Amino acid sequence: GVVILDSNDPTGLVIVGDGREQRALTKLANELDIAHVVFFEGRKDPAPYYAMADLVLFPSKNKKPETTICGHPPGQR
Repeated sequence: GVVILDSNDPTGLVIVGDGREQRALTKLANELDIAHVVFFEGRKDPAPYYAMADLVLFPSKNKKPETTICGHPPGQR
């Protein structure tokens, strides 16, 4: 696929947490030339990130979305 990012576009990807895939994801971001807009935040309280996000993805569909707990139900901004 082709990723086109305008230098004035505030688009970015923030990954909160860590795990065994971080090294591979960092390498992929570099290969796709998007490392300048991909931010690995490590283990932090995710609530502030939910508040500013336009889209939140979870690695599991079996857990209750934490965004609901933080006052941001799925599908709402």
